[in-house]
Amino acid sequence: MSHILGLTGGIATGKSTASKFFKQEGFPVVDADYGARMVVEPGEPGLEAIKAHFGADIVFPNGVLDRKKLGAIIFENPSQREQLNDLLRQPIRDWLNKEKEKYIAEAMN
Repeated sequence: MSHILGLTGGIATGKSTASKFFKQEGFPVVDADYGARMVVEPGEPGLEAIKAHFGADIVFPNGVLDRKKLGAIIFENPSQREQLNDLLRQPIRDWLNKEKEKYIAEAMN
């Protein structure tokens, strides 16, 4: 029998430590923080949503997100930070589900 566990908690509560333990024991881990980075890679839906909302100058000429510029916007303006969260919520959720389904399919083989 298999189980899917969700690991949540506030800052500095041991999530990374627990995640490392699971990985060391051979359990697949789908990390939302990593997923949040993946969905804003060039060509990904999260980055496209950010560009549509914040403007094309939020990315470098090579198409990579200018995190410093975006950070300056969202940390000065809570409503813009919430808008960013709204823009990325679904792409991150989709990425997490895709990764989860990949691991489930691998376990079935």
